[in-house]
Formats: sequence, C-alpha cells, structure tokens
Amino acid sequence: MLPRATPASLPWSGTKATWAVFLVFAAVYALIFVPNHLLFRTYALDLGLYTHAAVTYAHGRMADCMLFLGNRRSLLADHFDIHLILWSPLTWLFGQWTLLLVQWAAVLLGGLGMWRWLRALGATPLIANLGLVHFLGFFGIFSAFTADFHSSVVGAMAFPWFGLALHHRRKGAAWGWLLFMLCAKENMGIWLGFAAFGFWLHESKATGMRNMLLLQAVVALAWSAVVVGLVMPALADSAHYAGWRYPALGNGPADALRILATHPLSVFQALLDGGDVQVGRAVKVEMLVLLFLAGGWAMLVRPWILLMAVPLLLQKLLHEGPVQWGVLAHYSVEFAPLCTVAIFSWKPVLRPGRAGTAIAVVATLLSLGATIRVPDASIYTENRAKQRFYQAEHYQREFDAPQVRQLLDDIPASAAVSASTPFVPHLVQHRDLYQYPILANANVIVLATTEWPYPETLEEFHLALDTLGRSRFWTETARCDGAVVFTRN
Repeated sequence: MLPRATPASLPWSGTKATWAVFLVFAAVYALIFVPNHLLFRTYALDLGLYTHAAVTYAHGRMADCMLFLGNRRSLLADHFDIHLILWSPLTWLFGQWTLLLVQWAAVLLGGLGMWRWLRALGATPLIANLGLVHFLGFFGIFSAFTADFHSSVVGAMAFPWFGLALHHRRKGAAWGWLLFMLCAKENMGIWLGFAAFGFWLHESKATGMRNMLLLQAVVALAWSAVVVGLVMPALADSAHYAGWRYPALGNGPADALRILATHPLSVFQALLDGGDVQVGRAVKVEMLVLLFLAGGWAMLVRPWILLMAVPLLLQKLLHEGPVQWGVLAHYSVEFAPLCTVAIFSWKPVLRPGRAGTAIAVVATLLSLGATIRVPDASIYTENRAKQRFYQAEHYQREFDAPQVRQLLDDIPASAAVSASTPFVPHLVQHRDLYQYPILANANVIVLATTEWPYPETLEEFHLALDTLGRSRFWTETARCDGAVVFTRN
C-alpha cells in the first residue's frame, strides 16, 4: 500500500514550485511589456512622460509639464509622484527601459512579500504557493502591464511587505513601507488611511500596535489632504487641485465629505451610473463581477479588509472617465493584495485539510478565469494586441518597427524633438521633448504615419502632414515605413 501524501510532499507545496511560479509570471509579464515597447505600443502618456521626467531628475533638474501640456508648471502639480525621483539614477543604466523594469521587478518582489506574509500568517507551503499564483495572476496586475508604467503599481506592490511588518510587530519597517507607498501618488493616503484603520480593527492584542495604526491612519489621510489641498495647488499656482475628476462628489475633497455625509443615497446610485457612455453601466458591472470572482467575495466575509477596499471602489466607480471604471490599465491593481490576503489568510483556508485546499484551488482558478476574460472579451478595451501575448499579432506590426527604431536613433542627441505619442518613450534622452503637435523650440518633428495621431483627429493630422511637406520652414529629411522626419530649416 502506497504511503499517504503529506502536505510537504505535494507537487505544489515545495520551494521548487514557488520558484516555478515566479519564473512563469516573470516570463509572462516580460512577454507583455517587452514586445509592446519594442513595437511602439507604449506612449507619451504615461511611460514617455514619466521616463523623461526621471531622466530630467537624474540630470539634477525639476521635471515640468512641457512634454504634454506645453507649459512649465511642475510635473508634481499633475501627480505628486516622488518615486520618479527615487528611480531616476537607474536611467543612467537602463535608459528608456528603466520604469518598465522597475515595475516588473516591483510586481515580482510584491509576490515575494505576499508569499512570506501568507506563510507568517500560518499558511502551508501549498496554500502560500496557491496564494502567490492568485496574486501574480490577478487581473489588475495583468492589465497594469498592458498599459505602460504607473507608480501606483509599484506602491501597491509594497502593501504585502507593509502587512508582513505589521504581523511581525516591526514598527520601523511598517512606517518605512507606509511612507514608500505614500510617495507613489497624491491619493495613496486615502487608501492607506482606510487600510491602517482596517488593520486597527483587526488587531485586538497589542495596544502599542493599535496606537501606531491609528497614528498611521491619521498620517496617511493627512498626507493626501495636505498634498492635494495645499502643495499641488501651490505648485500649479492655483487655488484648487486641478486633478479632481469626481462629479458625483462635488468640486473637491471638502465637497466630497459633505456629500457623502448628507446624500449617501445619491452617491450609491452614482456608483453604477454609466453617464453618457453607451456601455458605461455594463463596464462597471463587468468590473464588479470580475472583482467578485477574483476574491471580492472573501472581502464580504472579512469586513476589516472590505473597509480597505471602500476608497478604491469610490475612486474607480465615481470617476468621470470610463477607462477608470473598467478592468483596463492600473486602475484595479490595489485590489490584488486585498483579495489575495482576504482569501488565503481566512481561517477555513488556513485550517489543515482538504476543504481548505479545495477553497484555495477554486479561488485561484476563479481569479485566473477573471484575468483570462480581460484580453479575451472585456467590454471596454484598447488594442487587444497589447494584451494577447499568446497570439502572433502581439509580436507583429503593420510597419517596419526595427527601421523606425533606427530612424529614431539617428536623430541627433542635441535635437529638440516633437514626436508622435508612440515615439516619445523612445526619445526620452532628449532634453527638450514634446508630444506632437506641441512644438515649442523643437527643431525636429518625427511623426508616425500609420498610428492613430492622438491627440489630433485623422483629418487634422493629414492636414498638418501636408502643410509640413509644403512648408518653407521645414524639410523632410528622413522617411521609412511607419515614420517621417522633418527638420527645421
């Protein structure tokens, strides 16, 4: 009679399985962002803008909004992103690839933090490995890789390390991780304030830890309040925060608090209001369904974690833009650590036995199923070739991409360049760089002839192309399949 398998002998319970999970997801995500960047599916907003800002910081200068707005207002007035300064020295080594590599490494390190946190909470190696698959395979992380770079992704990947530090009662480390996350973006403090309060509700033993968590909640909320209410308007030379995009919550944070307190029903109704977008309501419903399948159901039975998700849901569903409502880009990444820890630190899952393992397996499969839905058939989507790394079109373009890259490399390093949005991330080493049609002091214009000409319409772009071709101020100096270069006379 064969000996009965113990948890330590199961195929998915050992260290080799953990390494296999990391290698698989490292490869999958590299297969998404590397071809996308090489084939010009990354754009001025946001990868080009942020990488150029990091290069600017690396040269000891402050980044501004000239690239995409045409004015010298501090870039910190648009998003209060201190991480770009932190990563800026890496641009000397990795150039245009810097932030893509930072995001890739951050997600993998976030997975390591999640695995270690689950093990510290009592998960067996098998359960921790399933939790790792759930986390790295979460649809919010997958979508983030298909949409350039965002510091909020890097910030969210520190959350498991924050939770691990709290579990081990390491106050200094907990403060360090909190500050690291706060520096990613101006609104991170809203989420982290609720998160710290959620941990406070869950913490029932150590008085010192409870007091620290309350203080962290206050500090996090105060950070966002001061940055949004005072610092960013001062940097923008404005009386108000210009980034407020929540019509259902009034004209700013103060209005939001008043409306939430006095008209909660209207806010609740607005959560599923699709506005003028034809499929707006469907986009919101799809996101909520996928979130539920990917682990939101576990938050419903763990109210202290559900509390952490409240500001995320409000910011997503009450935003004025449909991209924010759905499953695209980085707008769901913060749910990843919440959903994973809600499931895999739940007592029925941690309890030894087949029932807990079965719950963990089913939860992981549901999450992966939700992720598969995103590139396969999500309602509101961009170019699916960016997402479908398993199809040949992901690795192909309708123009000669290597020839275009060579054309961009041939532009003199000292040139001031105005470029089409997919070319901007490849030109970040130029000190003066603008998203066309911003010209400023540009003496070189490089245009994509087969791409959508954001922010212009096709009609406006073809008119501009014809005008440049006949202009006595500009001369066409280079052309290839997919791009054309004009130089100022």
